[in-house]
Amino acid sequence: MVLDDELRQHWNAHPQWQKQENRAAREATLPALRALIESFRSGALDLTEFRRRIDSQSKQRETGVWGFRGNAGVMFFTMLWKGAAEELAPLLRTVIASPPDDASAREAIDQLRALARATKAHTGNRNIHEKFAPFFLSFFWEAQDREQWPMFHPASREGLDRLGLASLPEDVSEAYLAFRHAMQQACETVGADVWELEQFLWCFKHASPTPGGDAPPAPANRQPAPGADDFYAALADSGLTFPDSLVTTMVLSLLAKRFVILAGISGTGKTQLPLQLARYLSAKGPAATVPEPTPESDERTLYLEVTPSTLKYGVLTLPRRFIGFIDLPERGTGADFSIRLPTGRDASVRLQNVGFTDESVQHARLNVRGLAKTWATETAQPGDIVQVALDDQGRPVSLEHRPRTVQTTTEPVRRHELIAVRSDWTDPRGLIGYWNPLTERYSTTPLIQLCLRAADDPAHPYLVILDEMNLARVEYYFSDFLSALESGEPIPLFDPTFEETETEVPASLPIPDNVLFIGTVNVDETTHAFSPKVLDRANVLEFDEVDLAGHLGLSEPSPSVAFRLSDGHLDPSLMAQRPAPDDAAQATVLEDSELTADLLRIHSLLQGARRHFGYRVLNELMAYLGHAVQRVDGNADHVARVALDHQLLQKVLPKLTGGRELQATLTQLLDVCVHGETTAAPSTTESLGEAAAALGGETDAVSPGLSAARYPRSAEKLRHMVQRLGHTGYVTFLE
Repeated sequence: MVLDDELRQHWNAHPQWQKQENRAAREATLPALRALIESFRSGALDLTEFRRRIDSQSKQRETGVWGFRGNAGVMFFTMLWKGAAEELAPLLRTVIASPPDDASAREAIDQLRALARATKAHTGNRNIHEKFAPFFLSFFWEAQDREQWPMFHPASREGLDRLGLASLPEDVSEAYLAFRHAMQQACETVGADVWELEQFLWCFKHASPTPGGDAPPAPANRQPAPGADDFYAALADSGLTFPDSLVTTMVLSLLAKRFVILAGISGTGKTQLPLQLARYLSAKGPAATVPEPTPESDERTLYLEVTPSTLKYGVLTLPRRFIGFIDLPERGTGADFSIRLPTGRDASVRLQNVGFTDESVQHARLNVRGLAKTWATETAQPGDIVQVALDDQGRPVSLEHRPRTVQTTTEPVRRHELIAVRSDWTDPRGLIGYWNPLTERYSTTPLIQLCLRAADDPAHPYLVILDEMNLARVEYYFSDFLSALESGEPIPLFDPTFEETETEVPASLPIPDNVLFIGTVNVDETTHAFSPKVLDRANVLEFDEVDLAGHLGLSEPSPSVAFRLSDGHLDPSLMAQRPAPDDAAQATVLEDSELTADLLRIHSLLQGARRHFGYRVLNELMAYLGHAVQRVDGNADHVARVALDHQLLQKVLPKLTGGRELQATLTQLLDVCVHGETTAAPSTTESLGEAAAALGGETDAVSPGLSAARYPRSAEKLRHMVQRLGHTGYVTFLE
């Protein structure tokens, strides 16, 4: 057993183990999390919205949620919500508050355990484990009072055990209480707070147990390893595991069409994969130049940014935090001042205090006129700074020009936005913003700002991740983007006759070619179905493979298959420019008479059911196949065959939704995907039997002969759809 003195020895021997790179992010997350808890407890949020926001927050602020995304956190929440929402809501409102004492904590955990047992029994969901209850509750308790109710981290428990500081009972309620007291005692021993001790225990778990042992690996911060050229390895280094083929097809899909939908059950990494792609691409880019921060204004000097409105209308907007530094006239009035220009000449400016009907709204601006405006337009450009000197009474007396300089940074530049779609979105304002007539400003959004940055940085890709995009009807809020991506026409933002006075948002905005869109989709009763218009304009990738035993370390992980990008390297400029496949790759595809015959046969079958695709889908499908032949390792002919299998699954089959009128078509498609031919009136029973016999090998292997099915992934999906249609009389691709 390691005594307190030895614990101190470990603590003092490894001060680097106490360093918390994500502490600031965790602190920044707490106010929002506490507000969500209070809103739910008060009834302002219902259970469904509370779960959605917790899930969304855990994805957006990954350094602040400290492990709640996994099976015992968000997935446990989701399973209870789906199986026992009516019982969970009142119980959770009671037990989610940090308890006053051990007895109350034990009772709260026991109540949640009882609900988990009952829900598991009546739903038959074997993944609902009552042992998750203390971890789940302590996440919320620690957010409210972390020194009293530390989170039941597996790493903390194992670290305490290795140090001999805690021997936890088998009963999980009692185990949490013993863990709590062991954490408090250890904090007191080394003079640390709970978060510092959590960090130390995580490191100790991965290190030699001797005080002089080697330092452990740095805690996983979900960032790709700097300098790692292999994207697959970078994902693994970040603690994420995805089939190689899934990673590859996402990249190829973005090269062929810059809108991809990732669909599947909650908690499978649909959000983390595109986030890691964005970070990998940023880390792989060259050193970037970023604008120098605007200097802080004070009582003697204002630093105001030049915008297009300054050069066009002579308007310099005063941010609200600067208004106290200047002698403002009464609301609704203005005052003229004579100021000295750097040229030595005197000019006139007008300080205006705009008087809105809503007195809580305050807006001030400095209008440069005549000589002052001429000087500004001839000297400055957007992004520069106008330095306004103030006298002792806060009145402007002179102007100076300060060019905006840039500095080189080796830090990855953020070139992505994660946007949580809201269920109440019925128009595009949540994405594109709106003109506010009260402030005479355009109320902008992170997406608009990203597009503006991307337009100025065409050599790098920018990624927009729409999280849970089918919580609202996609056609209501995203149709402008669907049209713009297809036509290349700009999206109108506001009436161009309005005088935009503060931001540099244009009246209409083209979507830059280097902006890519990935939407994540959870398919359940709370979401909306996709229309054919949306499915026709995207690649749909399903996340439905969950290897729980491998994830828990109870079995060897499934062997990786070989549909991989050459060298695993992903060039940011490739994703930004998305060039067409080279002629040789396209020729390889077109010269494969068997492949093109299959494609024509499939189109003919779909045409008979009025579900066939048009030229756009064909062009994008062929582009995908060309990119695969050019960029994926392996025999070119076989790579093309595997790529067509992916495209059938991602672009052709998603539109197949309906009743028994689809039975013959689905069965014929199944026959083609299994052995390349069908009959006019196939036997569903025989087709299902032949498919079951053929589907036995690796579906993505680029070495031939491992599966008897011609297009195994599509065949497996079609087999499932045919069976579901027979059982229910209705089938949809996403379920």
